[in-house]
Amino acid sequence: MSPRVTVLAGHSGSGKTEIAVNRAIRLAREGRRAALVDLDTVNHYFRSRMVLDQLQAAGVRVVLPPPGMLNADIPVVSPEVRGVLTDPTWEVFVDLGGDAAGSRVLGQFAGVLQGKADMLLVVNPFRPRTDSAGKALTEAADILVTAKLNWTGVLANPNLGPETTTDDVVAGLEAAREAAQALGVPLAGVAVRRDLAEAVAGRAPGLIVEPLDIYLDRTAPVERMGGRSHGLRRD
Repeated sequence: MSPRVTVLAGHSGSGKTEIAVNRAIRLAREGRRAALVDLDTVNHYFRSRMVLDQLQAAGVRVVLPPPGMLNADIPVVSPEVRGVLTDPTWEVFVDLGGDAAGSRVLGQFAGVLQGKADMLLVVNPFRPRTDSAGKALTEAADILVTAKLNWTGVLANPNLGPETTTDDVVAGLEAAREAAQALGVPLAGVAVRRDLAEAVAGRAPGLIVEPLDIYLDRTAPVERMGGRSHGLRRD
């Protein structure tokens, strides 16, 4: 049985917010008590609170910073966070801020969550800070220092925004596998835009494919480094 709390963490631009939003909405639509805790105190551009109306319309309980502090960059945490993390009647997704700085806010809940939560490293190998295996592992180590939780899995999310192709996703999978192996945790699956899910599943047999609906506005494509898509480099 999977833990009822899932923390989605990783570098800025990994896509963890989109995954958190999708998972929470999917569970709520199934009639389950789904909550999304927005602990992103770093990224102004892609926060789950940006789609608050859609989350609430689907029946998701959204836990945000206190009123008046929604756009603050300081780690202001509502007392409601601890309540939902410890309430066994809720299935909770934690949208953590990017990198070590964004993960610091989670450290205060380590005693509550240790051994009771999944901590997934979301990896997008098309981002500059994780475009090599060494960089991805350094990022993962830095996050653990501040989050004070252990990784339980790696979730691949290779994407270049709206320009992403099936080939891009498949090319990025090897990077995620290498990261998972180095960390000693399983590759939990691959998150992919819904229209690509079937094709990716056909080319990645045995791997869990998680279809994503796009809720956050990402009309601008991610720049292809070197003019082409690629996965993590070997150091």
